[in-house]
Amino acid sequence: MPLPFGRDRIAGAGEGRILLACSEPKGWRARAPRAPTSAEHPGTCVRWEEQLFEVEDIEIRDDGSLLYTLVRWDERHAIRVITTYDAGTEAERINEARAVARRVEWHTALLLAAPFVGSLPASVQERLEHEYNVRASMMSLASALPLWILGWISFILLLASSFGGVVSLPTPILVIGVYLLAESTARLPACFLQGRPIGTPLGTLLYGIWRLLRRKASG
Repeated sequence: MPLPFGRDRIAGAGEGRILLACSEPKGWRARAPRAPTSAEHPGTCVRWEEQLFEVEDIEIRDDGSLLYTLVRWDERHAIRVITTYDAGTEAERINEARAVARRVEWHTALLLAAPFVGSLPASVQERLEHEYNVRASMMSLASALPLWILGWISFILLLASSFGGVVSLPTPILVIGVYLLAESTARLPACFLQGRPIGTPLGTLLYGIWRLLRRKASG
């Protein structure tokens, strides 16, 4: 009897049939039985050691694991594609699954950090969009919109203080807020109308410093 790989295990065997229990899906397809309007289609052809098996059935268990029913390949079926089940292909599949999981984690993290990431240079945001499927223009928008609102508040408070109103925030802070209003007002049309990312001078400066420090540390 062939041996399973990784965390897979044999849950049963007999009469040319093997039940392979797996914690993660392998992308195999089960047999499609004959129907009144369609012919029978064999399941995925799996080469396991020196034997060929067909995926007869796939059962998804309550815990999310899968039970593949493999039977000896029937020679009356033409073999179009063979999937190899061995240590090498399983290692590749596990690495790819981990890479997908990392991309999902980074996708979620970027959504949460969009107000900060959106201040980075446009080229950096575009690269993150390509790698993790988070729209760069959305990250820029998430960064610019809160600063635009904060800028308007600063502008109103600064205007009130110039007419003798009592404002708890120092004037320099309000001036910075007004600058952010002007900066965000210039950035928002690029996000809304042009659909392109745009960072901030501060974000670009900090990113440049980080790259310089990183280059010195690695050099």
